[in-house]
Amino acid sequence: MWNEAIIVPIFKKGRRNSCDNHRGISLLPVASKILAAVLLRRLCKIREGLIREEQAGFRSGRGCIDQVFTLRQLLEHRHTYCRPTIVVFLDIRAAFDSLDRTVLWNCLLERGVPEKFVNILKTL
Repeated sequence: MWNEAIIVPIFKKGRRNSCDNHRGISLLPVASKILAAVLLRRLCKIREGLIREEQAGFRSGRGCIDQVFTLRQLLEHRHTYCRPTIVVFLDIRAAFDSLDRTVLWNCLLERGVPEKFVNILKTL
């Protein structure tokens, strides 16, 4: 029940009889949405205690501009003291498309997420 959805095609643009011009919208049961919201809130609380203060991604009230500011401060500091600096930018946008779920579940358990919580996540 939790992981079942009705997929409704929504027309984007172009010819209506072409499947490429539609995208699917998943209609989920309300109970599933509520459970997911509760789990997300609890997982975010757990996560806040596990990640470093410098991490801004996927954190409320933080974003790219925070990282740009930090980088600029670091570069200015390094320049002031004539220290060589190498900066590497990575685009890992699709990094989680092929995530091994078993590794994810084990990581959550190793970081103190209760097993009952992980088991519920597995069913979603």
